[in-house]
Amino acid sequence: MQGELFIDYMLKNTGVENPTKLFPPSSKATIRETLTAVKDANNPSIRLECVVYYLLSWWAGASHDNFYLNKRIPSGFTELTHAYYLFDSGDYVVWVST
Repeated sequence: MQGELFIDYMLKNTGVENPTKLFPPSSKATIRETLTAVKDANNPSIRLECVVYYLLSWWAGASHDNFYLNKRIPSGFTELTHAYYLFDSGDYVVWVST
């Protein structure tokens, strides 16, 4: 994973070609394009939900909390996905120190 973000790895594993074209999202249209690509790859719902959770963390701040509660995503998946987000965004330093 040299020079890649965790989200690049996540998107590659969902079958999305050229994930660096889709992330970071520059608009809501790019987010929709990313979600459509993941959904069209016929992934298990948990994989799609983790990508959505990550994108909501990146784009919409705290709305990812409501999403995972409504979808009832197991905590292990959300914690790992959130850790990926924190490392990718560089926010892990603040999170670890609190």
